[in-house]
Amino acid sequence: MIFFNGGLWGPIMGMKSGKRAAAGRRTMRVTTWRFMRVRRKVAEPAIIRRNLTRRLLSGVGIAALLTGASLALLPAPARADTSWTGAADSDWNNPANWSNGLPVNTSGTTKIVGPVAATVDGIGVTDSGRTNIGGSTQDGSLIVQGGGTLNVGVFELFGYNGFSGTATIRGAGSGITA
Repeated sequence: MIFFNGGLWGPIMGMKSGKRAAAGRRTMRVTTWRFMRVRRKVAEPAIIRRNLTRRLLSGVGIAALLTGASLALLPAPARADTSWTGAADSDWNNPANWSNGLPVNTSGTTKIVGPVAATVDGIGVTDSGRTNIGGSTQDGSLIVQGGGTLNVGVFELFGYNGFSGTATIRGAGSGITA
């Protein structure tokens, strides 16, 4: 056990005081249980502060680690990821053509693959967070025409393993904004 003379921790922790040494120094009584003897040492205030700071910082580090671990256990916010199926027709605005409904959430990912092109046709503005066209197992294509506009956060055309992603823009006022 270590007892510090006075200071902040002595009165708070109920520690016993040692005798004062030279000015600016404090004595420290160290009890070694193995040999049951008491030794007196002179400890510099800077050393005491450094050791106290280390102990406090290690407590702060543990608190931060526990806080981070508890936040990691919280569920992630729901994302509206959806994939193009083209099951009904080629209309972008038909929910039957999407695996998880229309891509209206700007934080979700829209993946367009398959033999039927997704077509945005003269409807004004459609929003999508991240749009991926094509992939490693299928081609994918998007057509924007008739004054239709697609607003996306990220627009990606993929093409590898012999497959490709294509985007076609036709007609005045049609476009893709990323």
